[in-house]
Amino acid sequence: MDSTQPAKTIYIHRNQRVHVPDGYLAVGRVIGVHGLRGEVKVELHTDFPERFQPGLQLFLGEALQPVSIRQARPHKGHMLILFDAYHSRSAVENMRNTWLFVHEDHA
Repeated sequence: MDSTQPAKTIYIHRNQRVHVPDGYLAVGRVIGVHGLRGEVKVELHTDFPERFQPGLQLFLGEALQPVSIRQARPHKGHMLILFDAYHSRSAVENMRNTWLFVHEDHA
């Protein structure tokens, strides 16, 4: 995370501190991958699952890497999400345990 960008801790989740940059909300955490097409399995941390609709932009990790949702679907209490820029399992493997954020202006 850029040291010029302040962050706040929102809570402890399974003994892990979740740092959220100012102006953003944590809405989910990538807990795994699903299949071969690059879908990620997301544990929801929002009361508004409509935040995970195709075409919407989320921000990945504390670096706030923008990602656009190509497809999202519920699956066994989680959400399976396919991002526009990722097309294989190997491309998303390193996203495990990464938090997804939304800008507060779009919350």
